[in-house]
Amino acid sequence: GIKIYADFSAYSDIAIGSARLFGLKVPENFDWPYLQTNITKFWQHWHISLNKWLTDYVYIPLGGSRVAAPRIYLNLMLTMLISGIWHGAGLNFIVWGLWHGALLAIHRAWSKRRGAPAEAPGGIRVLMSWGATFTAVNLGWAFFVMDLPTATLFLRRIFLG
Repeated sequence: GIKIYADFSAYSDIAIGSARLFGLKVPENFDWPYLQTNITKFWQHWHISLNKWLTDYVYIPLGGSRVAAPRIYLNLMLTMLISGIWHGAGLNFIVWGLWHGALLAIHRAWSKRRGAPAEAPGGIRVLMSWGATFTAVNLGWAFFVMDLPTATLFLRRIFLG
């Protein structure tokens, strides 16, 4: 996960620096995504330009969040599926996109059911939320960097020995 972040973030920093040499202001593309405490916040801070493009040109045209709940979850899944296909044509990228779509849908359902917290979460809750988000994102990277059989074997070995 750290290597993927370093690669993507560095490419963005090179583009930002190169643009500044020509007097162009290009916004930051990564804003401490691994410090976020839920998957929605992660995606708001990871590859910001791609996230905005997916939101504007895929999620919103599908109806965004202005439709019935089941359709919202489908829109999240389809948007992230398209994100996976955008990254590559392999089955592993499709699974990676669906993984993140499922995480976003689960988080949205959980947040709707739980409601807004009455007060700012305490230290242990923040730490647990961060840990769960960081773990879920990094498990998903297996599908991003490996072909599907290798990723499946890798995850099976992690969880089943």
